[in-house]
Amino acid sequence: MGSVVSLAEEKKKRRRRAGSFAWLWTVLLLIAALALGFGLAQSSIFNIRAIEVTGISHITREDVLNLSGLNPGEHIYAANLDKAENMIATNLWVEQVEVKRKLPSTVVINVQERVPSAAITTK
Repeated sequence: MGSVVSLAEEKKKRRRRAGSFAWLWTVLLLIAALALGFGLAQSSIFNIRAIEVTGISHITREDVLNLSGLNPGEHIYAANLDKAENMIATNLWVEQVEVKRKLPSTVVINVQERVPSAAITTK
């Protein structure tokens, strides 16, 4: 009878060891996935390569880019899009502006300009 108990205990020990190795592999895979994701997010793949500006007719693309403070080569996640929107909105022609990321390397600036309601002529 003692040998039956020892066989049962031996099986329990093997199951515990197998369970602890599965847990360890899960943790190691999770750490590896996080490290890979962090490394990918920090890579140059996400540097701004293009800035698209739409909806402008009275102001120039260069004016919008200068006001935005966004620069090609800057990391797309480091770019402060709210600040860029607020700075572009300071132009008197701009009624609304929206700045969005278009992954992996493009920023899109949509501008809605004001419509003149009156014109003043001088002699």
